[in-house]
Amino acid sequence: MARRAFCSWPSLLRATTTASLRPMSRKIQTGSSQLIQATGSRLRSSEVAEQPFVIHPGVRAGVAMSHVTKGERSIDIAFDNGIHSAFPFVWLRDNCQCPSCFDKDSSSRKFLLENLNVEEYPTNVQSNSETIQITWSDGHQSEYQADWLHQRAFTDAARSDYSKFHALTQVPWGAGHEFERFSFDELVSDDRRLLEWLVVMEKTGLSLVTNMPEDLGVCKLIEHVAFVRKTHYGYAFHVENRPSANNLAFTSAKLGLHNDLAYYEYIPGMIMLQCLKQHEGSGGETQVSDGLFAAEYLRQHHPEAHQILRTSPMYFWDKGTAGVPAESPRFYKLSKAPVLQYDDAGNLMAVRISQHSRDSCMAISAENVQPFYAAMRLFYDVMEANSVTYKMQNGDMVALDNRRCQHGRLEFEATSTRHLVSAYLDLDEARCRRRELQDRLGFFHLQ
Repeated sequence: MARRAFCSWPSLLRATTTASLRPMSRKIQTGSSQLIQATGSRLRSSEVAEQPFVIHPGVRAGVAMSHVTKGERSIDIAFDNGIHSAFPFVWLRDNCQCPSCFDKDSSSRKFLLENLNVEEYPTNVQSNSETIQITWSDGHQSEYQADWLHQRAFTDAARSDYSKFHALTQVPWGAGHEFERFSFDELVSDDRRLLEWLVVMEKTGLSLVTNMPEDLGVCKLIEHVAFVRKTHYGYAFHVENRPSANNLAFTSAKLGLHNDLAYYEYIPGMIMLQCLKQHEGSGGETQVSDGLFAAEYLRQHHPEAHQILRTSPMYFWDKGTAGVPAESPRFYKLSKAPVLQYDDAGNLMAVRISQHSRDSCMAISAENVQPFYAAMRLFYDVMEANSVTYKMQNGDMVALDNRRCQHGRLEFEATSTRHLVSAYLDLDEARCRRRELQDRLGFFHLQ
């Protein structure tokens, strides 16, 4: 593969913002009678290491094999850049790239698992600096390219690179965090700028997009990335004050910090809130917070509360009938999950906190109720103390990682004509587009 020079890319940490966001430093009294010191835009460096955006654009440089050795259970390869790796026989056979075993058009393995002999071994190995040819004990022949093998090396560095390609490292933020700002036009016309936005969303979970088209611009942007995640509130839903509203969002009441649609088993990954008409006067501001920051704070400073929130399942529900024709005629959503959901590796997968949709039926015993409420209140107070507030103007759109960040709204006059439109994009689709752009544009190393 020919070498190409690295391309420059503007920093992802520009200081531009349309919000006046002042750092918060205060002690707050929680419902569980504990004190929290919420300071600055992140936990102290001794608690959460600073993780600046590091971007190394460019294509992968070609590599060559300098030494190939057949071992007892693997082919051992030394590459000319100093990397050494063993490639197990069974893995090589399973990943044969010949037309009988692999379909290049669909990028899919054709070789059936039922035909895999896990004890298969090479009877002959031939190699040069660019390729390896193997004849297997059943007579099958395979060929592998040096670049292909190098990208799949069984090394810590290769595993780390692919892990970052799978999902970028998230960066927690708190009070004083500034919205990264983008414009609609640049996102739909400049793939590099679109990639930058997707990286910001994946790492911080928050951004501001300006100059949105009035005619469902939120859906146009989502469909430029992938497609809209439809819910029982429709393809997109209009957030405005309605009589006899079937959701508190469709009133003028204050909304506490919450995750949208916590009553879905698979809650939507990204929420886009576009302002069509803002309330004039006091009220109507959007409040946002980072559940990842708050969860990490609890994990380090209040481990018992953190453990309660990750092990106590809660029910969330939404029952009602359509308020407008676009909604499902009748619905009864019900989910069961803890406030903090982690994967087996300890990564925070989702936050579910929603005072207005948490069910009064509980899945925990009576003696565990008081400790749960104390832990939940503590978690909420950390989020509240480290939130930022911004009053969107007409044409603004706030984008949030809904599985991580929380949003709320300050109360406004009931007679107001404040009007937002909102829609969802699944994280799978956002990450899919980010990887596609990385691959096509040659930006392989986003840390």
